[in-house]
Amino acid sequence: GDMMIEGLGVYEALLARSWAIRYDDPREMCHTANAAVIVAEDLDPEAHGGLQVMDYRARAWGELANAYRVADRLREAEVAFGKAFELAGQGTEDRRLRTRLLDLEASLLGTLREFDLALPRLEALAELHQKAGDRHLAGRALASKALYLYYNGWPEEALGTLAEARDLIDEQRDPSVAMVAAFNEVLFLVDCGRFYEARKT
Repeated sequence: GDMMIEGLGVYEALLARSWAIRYDDPREMCHTANAAVIVAEDLDPEAHGGLQVMDYRARAWGELANAYRVADRLREAEVAFGKAFELAGQGTEDRRLRTRLLDLEASLLGTLREFDLALPRLEALAELHQKAGDRHLAGRALASKALYLYYNGWPEEALGTLAEARDLIDEQRDPSVAMVAAFNEVLFLVDCGRFYEARKT
């Protein structure tokens, strides 16, 4: 029994470590996330439940995919996300896991400048956060969506989405997100040729 608990403890510790060093050491981040994948592959479905083990594996692959993104190994990141979503589809359909994977994948698609692909992910992410009752995180996802709409050459749509986002964002909770949203609003207004409104904000 102890071995079983240990496997899960090691898994959690590796994922926590991988995330903690994301700004300092991308290579070590990949290495540690990869170790978590190996531990997850070894978890016993008998002991933990078959569906649950699929979730653990999916989460590890998602974190590895994100580590690859941070390390600029973008092709490997894409492949790892494919694997993560495939495994998640065989798991418990856990909302938190799906939210996490969508969030991380949208970041990769942004890095790849695949804004068309990122938009439906951010839409789904905003909906999942709304359902979970987290207005602020829903707002954050919509703020990213607005930026990607803007990059795609749709400043008017971007403004509409950003207005929605700003209603949801909690300035107390994350001042930097609120500030970026306010800055982007001016940017979008100027781009739409609406200088007068930009001066007022």
